[in-house]
Formats: sequence, structure tokens, C-alpha cells
Amino acid sequence: MLKTLLIVLFSSITTSFSQDYIWPTDASHTVTAVFGEMRPRRFHAGLDIRTWGLTGYEIYAIGDGYISRIRTGSKGYGKAMYLTINDGNTAVYAHLESFTEMIDRAVNKIQIDQNSYNIDKYFPANKYPVKKGDIIGYSGDTGSISGPHLHFEIRDPNERPMNPLQAGLSFPDTKSPIAHGIAFIPLSLKSTVNSGNYSLVLDLTKKNNDIYVINDTISISGLSGLAVNIKDKIDDQPYNFGLYEISLEINDSTWYEIRYDVYPFSDERNALFHRDFKLNSIYGEKYYRLFRHDDQIKDNFIKQYSNKALPSKSGYYDYLITAKDFNNNQAQITGTFQILQNPDFKNHQIDKHIPENYLTNLTPDEISILQFEHGMTFIYYPGIMDNTLNAIQNISFGDIVSPMFQIKENYYISEIKPHNFFPSFNGMFISDENSKQQFDITGTTVYPDESFFLESFDTLFSIYGEDDSFVDTCLVWIKKKEKYTSPEFGAIVSPVYEIGPNHFHYKNPINIAFKIDGFSPENCSIYYFDKKKNMWQFMDSEKGVNDIFTEILSGELFAVIKETDSPEISHIYPANRGVYGENNLKKISFKVKDEFAGINDENNIEMRLDQAPVIFEYNSYRKMVEYTLFDPLQIGNHKISISVVDNVGNRKYVESKFEIIP
Repeated sequence: MLKTLLIVLFSSITTSFSQDYIWPTDASHTVTAVFGEMRPRRFHAGLDIRTWGLTGYEIYAIGDGYISRIRTGSKGYGKAMYLTINDGNTAVYAHLESFTEMIDRAVNKIQIDQNSYNIDKYFPANKYPVKKGDIIGYSGDTGSISGPHLHFEIRDPNERPMNPLQAGLSFPDTKSPIAHGIAFIPLSLKSTVNSGNYSLVLDLTKKNNDIYVINDTISISGLSGLAVNIKDKIDDQPYNFGLYEISLEINDSTWYEIRYDVYPFSDERNALFHRDFKLNSIYGEKYYRLFRHDDQIKDNFIKQYSNKALPSKSGYYDYLITAKDFNNNQAQITGTFQILQNPDFKNHQIDKHIPENYLTNLTPDEISILQFEHGMTFIYYPGIMDNTLNAIQNISFGDIVSPMFQIKENYYISEIKPHNFFPSFNGMFISDENSKQQFDITGTTVYPDESFFLESFDTLFSIYGEDDSFVDTCLVWIKKKEKYTSPEFGAIVSPVYEIGPNHFHYKNPINIAFKIDGFSPENCSIYYFDKKKNMWQFMDSEKGVNDIFTEILSGELFAVIKETDSPEISHIYPANRGVYGENNLKKISFKVKDEFAGINDENNIEMRLDQAPVIFEYNSYRKMVEYTLFDPLQIGNHKISISVVDNVGNRKYVESKFEIIP
């Protein structure tokens, strides 16, 4: 039985790599992203191969097989080709500029038959066979992309993305990862790290041979976890890269281990837990969490013996964190922590340990809500003190009153409360001995298995979520904002609201809705304020009889904005009144641009050639529309009609008349 099992196991391994693969392009032998890196709510499923800002490099079949699938679209992978290899694996080539001429013609016919640029077509094994080294396409910049490159994947016979470096592909890499910091994270209300109830983020001291240390012993009580900020480097590349493997050893025993080898797409949601969302939002850095969440039971990257927290038994513990890239370059972090039992826990003293990063960028005269793994706290920053509230004493929510403590000049903070401390409330008050100040904040506690509905203080805005909206119990709140940045284009026509939680993962989308009150919904949509870019960003919204609504996946500032500027259409080719030889005109093209509401996809654009609609390609990165003429136009006069509508309904129409001569 054992012999049979070993034979089957060996057979499955060798079947995955039954032939030597070649590098998939002549663009370069360098990468700008590796397998397993974080993307919004997902993992990076392959390698991004550098094309130096250019397009048109040859793409090769990495092994013998056949073209099994072609996808085209203005988003996602853009133009993508799937090559099923004889060993059962599939190579995926994405963001292509074009396929071979034969495939391009076949794709064009399919698009015409389906009356759509977006296609997803499968082919039998005998339709388009290829040999290793055959040119099967050309690199490009199509789809959702920030610049030209080749996105390349290898998927196993079960359609699971696997690390392409496991298949023998390689590139020069002699640089070790660089460790920048370590964080100790309290995971319960009465957990402490160096007497504080907030995450403790520490810089590291580098010793010889890529070893980093913390010289001080960290004192911990209660459940806590570790997270590390480590970035990999690759020879001759300016970018930071993700790691291949991280392990945490405590007293010489493996406590946690993760290796980015292979995963099913059903594991995508686990990406929410691989980095610490709170530390990223506060410190702007990506920290690998070295502890498991309950929802990570089936995480394919994390070894099953990995733990959910640091040890809880009292004593001293030595720890060793080892971070590796695929070429086995490594960095190590060493240190010691002590677990204490039943410390003298006084919440009002611990609150004063809040890191300075949590206090930066607070808006004066507003209540800020900070939410953590283990609880939440409220911060009030009056700005310049006046005679209204001379000495802040309490914060109150209906019948609930909680003391406030001054942690530094002009900053007041509440005790840390559990997430279910407030059933619901409609308005907050800050008070001293003689007076109160009201704040338009409403909130409700939401449990993972319950749906919820919450309305703003002025009843003009609401949030609704089904059960399973959040990973853990949390406070959901709405705060009306009086101070905000005005948009560069358009005008805000609704109140502006801040939504929380804004440092928690949303497991599933929740719905927000603005009542249409005092404004016309025409040319309007919901926007959120991007703090990193310092600008308002369009969101796809729907209009009901009395409201405008959309789905969100994170807490931000939201508002309804009206914009009436029409899109721009430029660089039309063939030009108006142009004259062209019958064999010289190969493409029709033009550029489209909309500064604010934007253009979502090819459905926002209509192009007609001599009154007949045509199936064109919209390159959202270059904002270019192109229509390939596979056959010459007839001699005579022709007309292109172009209509472009932005995402809020502003329309632009132009025509270009030209002549074809012998």
C-alpha cells in the first residue's frame, strides 16, 4: 500500500513538470512582481515580466501543447491567451497587445459573431497546436494595468495558480530580503505589550549576515500576535517584492510557517489576513502577520500546525523569524519576549501608551474612532481650546457614559471598550462639569452572523449589510463631516459622511444609500475620497426613485458629486478630410479622456463606420480606441461617427470624413 502511494505521489509530481519550460518572452529576464504578493483582496497569481515601458515583444510557448482559451476585454487581463501544455499544466499570458495574425483574425470573427469585444472562447486540442518556442503573441498594455508588462502564470491541472519558479523558470537574484520592523499586536481587551494595549511597532538593528535583532526583552500578557515588515529585493531592480517563505520559531520549535507555492482561487479571500490591515492604514507599511485567523483554517499557503497567537504560558521565550525568497536568500530577526500572568492592568494608565501615529492627521473638533483586533477607543482633539469645554471629562452615548483621559496637551481618549460595548446610539456628547457638545454620529454593533441597518443622524444617508458582512464583531458608524476637501471637478451636492469601521476588513460588500434631497440626480454619482491620492474617486452607482446607492468594501468618506463636463475625443485617425491610399489605411483610432467621472469600458463608447457599428478595442491604460481593418476599404468617401458618454451621462459626439483613393 505504501509503495503504491509513493508511486502515485511521484507520478503526480513528475507529471506536473514533464518537460523543461523556456522563458515566455524576449522582452527581458527580469520581473516587477512575483507570485503570492498582495493585491486588493487577492493574491498575485504569477510573475510580472518587465517590458521596459514598451509593447510588441515576442511571446513564446513555454512547452509543447495547444491554445485552449482566448479572452479579450478592456479590464482585468485584457487580451489573454491560455496554453494547455502536454504535461497538464496551463500557461497564462495576459495584457497582450495582439496574438498571431491567424488568431487575431479568428478572434475578430468571434467578436463579430457575438457582437461584443469581450469574449471568452475555449478551443479543442486539435484547433491550434503549438511547439515549444513558437511565437504565440506579443506583449502589450491591455486590461487593468499600470504600465506595459507581461503577466505570466502557470496553473496546475486543477486550475490552481502555482509559483512559476517551481517549474524551473528563474532569474538572477542574489539579494537578501530587508527587515524594516516588527510589531507585537494585542489580541484581547486585557492583553498588554510593554504595559500598553496598542500594537507596539519597533525598529530593528541589523547585525552581520542579514541578521536583525531587538535588544530589549518585550513584556507581554494575554493573547498577542507578531507581524513583520520585510521586503525582498532582486538584483538590478528598484522595486520591493513579496517573500516566498516565512517561519517563526519559538524556543527552537516551529510556531508558524507560510510558503507561497500553490493555491486554489477559492482561497483568494484569505488575502485579507496575510497582512495586517490596521498597521498598513496607520503606518503605511505592509506587515506579514505571523498568526492565523479562525477563517484561515483552509489557507493553502499556511502550514496547518501554525498557531493563532503567541504562547500564553508565563516565562521567557526566544524567537527566530526567517524570511526567504525563492533563491534562498534570507533575513532573520531574533529577540526575546516574556509572558506575564495577571499583570496589574489599569485601563486608564494603559491608554496613555497610544503611539503617536494614531494621533496624526486627526481633524480638530471631531471625535475619531479607533478600532483594533481587541476593542475600540474614542479620541477627541479639540484643536484650540475655547471656553465651551474647559476640561474634558466624559464621552456619552445615550445612557452610556465613559470617562475621557488627557494623554497629551489637547488630546483626550476614552478607555478601550469591547466591540459589543454599544448596542446602538444616535449621537455622541463630549462634556465637562457644566456643559455638553453634541456630535452627529450614529452607530450600531454588528455581529458576523447578523444583518444590520443604520441611518445617519439627519436620516439622509444609510448603510445596510447582510449577515457575513464582517469577519468579526465590530462597531459600524456614520459620522457627518463638516470639513472636507472639495473636488477639482464638479460639485458636492449631498452631505459628506465618514463610514466606519475604516480599519477593519469587510468580508463582503455592504450597501450605502444617499437620499435624493435638494438636488437633481442627473449627472450625479457617489464618490469616495482617496486619502493617498488626496482626490475624490468615482464609484459605480445606481439610482432609485428617491435615492442613489452603491456597494462598498471599506470605510471612507462618501459624497454625491454632480459633474457636467463632457468627455474629450482627440487624435482621430483617419483625420477629417484626409485622403488615403486603399492599401495604406490599416487601423482606425482615436483617444478618449474624461478627467473626473471617467469612462468605464467599451460600453461607454460607440463607433460607426459608414453608419455601421464596429467592434473595436478600448485600451483603458492608453485611453485609446482602435479598430483593425483586416481588409482594405472600398475606394470612395467614408465617415466615422464617434459617441462617448462618461460614467455620469455627459456625452460627446464627433464625425470624421475621409476619402480612399487607388
